[in-house]
Amino acid sequence: MAYYTIDKRAKADGTVRYRCSVSIKKDGKRVYNESKTFTKQAHAKTWGSKRVIELEQSGIPNTNDLNKITVGDLLKRYVLDMLLDCDIAEIPLTDLSTSHVIEHCRQRNGAGAGPSTVNHDVSYLSSVLASAKPVYGIDYTTNPATDARPLLLQMGLIGKSKRRSRRPVSNELDRLLAGIEARSDHIAAKIPFVDILNFSILSCMRVGEVCKIRWEDVDEK
Repeated sequence: MAYYTIDKRAKADGTVRYRCSVSIKKDGKRVYNESKTFTKQAHAKTWGSKRVIELEQSGIPNTNDLNKITVGDLLKRYVLDMLLDCDIAEIPLTDLSTSHVIEHCRQRNGAGAGPSTVNHDVSYLSSVLASAKPVYGIDYTTNPATDARPLLLQMGLIGKSKRRSRRPVSNELDRLLAGIEARSDHIAAKIPFVDILNFSILSCMRVGEVCKIRWEDVDEK
């Protein structure tokens, strides 16, 4: 049985998008899902109704047909929901170019995302494009995200995170500890975050270094 649902989502710049998800259930389990984002709810409803009828008539489509795959389809397989809300997700996979990647980074930057955050977008997109053929069997071997990286660095749209210029003050540490303690009280909590944080502060060691310490490394003298 095919059906559709519509989710209203607000983007970082304040604009509202409507994501219509069309699914097929068989024996109580979802066996197929696709989605598309629209600027108007009416358009989302129209598309959803149309796709439900098409799926009822034609059945589950071949999801590896390159000519019918958008970048968003591939991102959904890679479970990158945050990129699915961006305009780049609506571009057909065969049409994707470096200019699309650059424009995506410009939009993200304009919405307030810093070079480091945008750099994550490019890395995720590059990874999912690289996985198309070897992981999913889709005949797609180009990677505009990787190709665009040198120019994006030159343009300052992506980059490394800024070096910390100060240490946290007392009240900031108190708030951080309070949050970690609340998390540690959860029934499923197993990692001693409070101990790790306190030891890191006292020893000036990185979290990764603290977590690598073994009992034989401890000098009790």
